[in-house]
Order: sequence, then structure tokens, then C-alpha cells
Amino acid sequence: MKITREWLFENQTEAGSWTQDQLECVGVEWPPREGWIARILGSEISAERARRFEQRLTRKQLRQQRRAERLLGQVPARPTEAIAAAADYLQQLLDEQRQAARAHQRGLNP
Repeated sequence: MKITREWLFENQTEAGSWTQDQLECVGVEWPPREGWIARILGSEISAERARRFEQRLTRKQLRQQRRAERLLGQVPARPTEAIAAAADYLQQLLDEQRQAARAHQRGLNP
């Protein structure tokens, strides 16, 4: 994918800037130096890097997504899906633990 000024500015964060991860996706070192936009315009990046750039993930969100991917053993389409899937998985584990504790308790107190 070719980097354009329009694409860069369409994918800014709500604060009107870019995250460190976004800049790494387009090959810009952190912190960005003056003139970085002009230097990358017209450059090509992979579709995967473009998708990641468009996610606008903060470092914390990126860590959460990677953690969820490891838990689930899969790569989710969107970070919110990864977080929701991880939460569902953890809730399932918690429910199983509670059931086991109740069964154990019933066994001790018939």
C-alpha cells in the first residue's frame, strides 16, 4: 500500500496524533523527528502493516491484544474482538473454578 497524506491524517488518534506503534508500522522511529511525514509519503508498506496502522492501538492496547492472541492461539480481526474473546475465555475459566469449588464444598458438607 502506498502511503498518502490523506491516509495518514484519516488514521490519527482522537487526540490528533499517532501512536508509537502506528509510526513503527510506517518505518518512523520514536520519537518522530521533524519532517517525518514528508519523508514517508509515497513509500510502500504491506497490507498487514497498513491494517495495524489503521487500528490506532496504544501500547497498552497492543499488549492486551497480543496477550489475548496468546491465550486464544489465534489472531483476531480487531483489537476489541481480541479483548472481548479473552474476557469470555477468562470468564469461562472462572465459572469452571466456581463450579469445582461448589462441588468440592458439597462433597465436604452433604
